[in-house]
Amino acid sequence: MRNVPTLQVKLPYAGYRTPPKISLIRADSVAIWQFDFHLIPASSLRRRFPVMPITLPVEEYDRVDWWEGVDLLQPVARELSELLPRGRPWNSEQETWGEEDGDRFDVLRDGPQISEMYGRLDVRRPSLQFLNRIVEIARRHDLLIVTEDRHVLRPTMKELLAAIHRSRSFAFVIDPEGFLNRLADAE
Repeated sequence: MRNVPTLQVKLPYAGYRTPPKISLIRADSVAIWQFDFHLIPASSLRRRFPVMPITLPVEEYDRVDWWEGVDLLQPVARELSELLPRGRPWNSEQETWGEEDGDRFDVLRDGPQISEMYGRLDVRRPSLQFLNRIVEIARRHDLLIVTEDRHVLRPTMKELLAAIHRSRSFAFVIDPEGFLNRLADAE
């Protein structure tokens, strides 16, 4: 495994500390500074769409069992164990690696079958090593990356970094106060 340095993001001002009010802000159980993404088998997407869609409709994404008939639990679990330390799962049908509010990866199971696979990148301290390994795992196992807004990405660093740059988590990390003001204005 190549040793890739961690990329540090400079916040807008020196001495920045997460205020207590925003340390608990979560969007769908994801800390606001985490970029959330899912991995799905490309073969499942190809069976449903003749051409790879740019975005999956929420209803379609939630309705389909993307992992049906795909058995990657053991090889992916082995690779994730080399990348992140084992975390504390919420239940017996979940495998977890990493920290809850940092870089993290989860595999949900229905018995021996994967039902969902997702990761979270801590955008406050983005790790290129974490992202490179996720892209490698996705490529090796013919998986696609689906972002929190359901954009479908090929497993490339270029596409993944562009999606992170467009994300709410990146907007928050770059300008927390401005992000919260825009949220308040939108309500």
